Amino acid sequence: MQKEVLEKYPSLNIQVYSIWFSMLPWDSPLAFPSAQKTMSDPRVTHFWDKEKIAGRWFKENVTPDYQGTLIWDVYYLYGAEAEWSNTPQPLLIWGRTIMDKHQELSQEISRLAGEKIKNRAAHLQSRYSNGFLSKRELKVILIEGGFGGGRAGSRSRSSQRRGPASAVGLRQICG
Repeated sequence: MQKEVLEKYPSLNIQVYSIWFSMLPWDSPLAFPSAQKTMSDPRVTHFWDKEKIAGRWFKENVTPDYQGTLIWDVYYLYGAEAEWSNTPQPLLIWGRTIMDKHQELSQEISRLAGEKIKNRAAHLQSRYSNGFLSKRELKVILIEGGFGGGRAGSRSRSSQRRGPASAVGLRQICG
């Protein structure tokens, strides 16, 4: 995500919400600052989800056919028109695992970025442009675990924003 999307499209109007929780023995809140460094772009907001609320909620409400009690190592891509009623809709694409499917996510974002550039040029030429650029055009939600880049003993500091995930937080992310 960092190299294939965020660095490739530095002016793309995108917001990435990266939600982290423990899934493997070495995952811990102490390793969280190191995990955040994998995506240091200011368009990324990181959350630590101790209770795995996001993994259960997205499994139950967005990808209910997935086997298991919660989903992790997954991405969800939403466009600017996405709204939250009971669930964020419309979902453009989703994939699991992030490493196995990252090319699909990158390709879809590249395709959408190309469309947005064409649309943006047309809107800028129009006298009737009505705030097309003011809203985030794409939202990516990453639900991650198994961030083995940092071990439980890692105590590096990070200036990246972070906070707990919650049901209210999920509405703010997708709403």
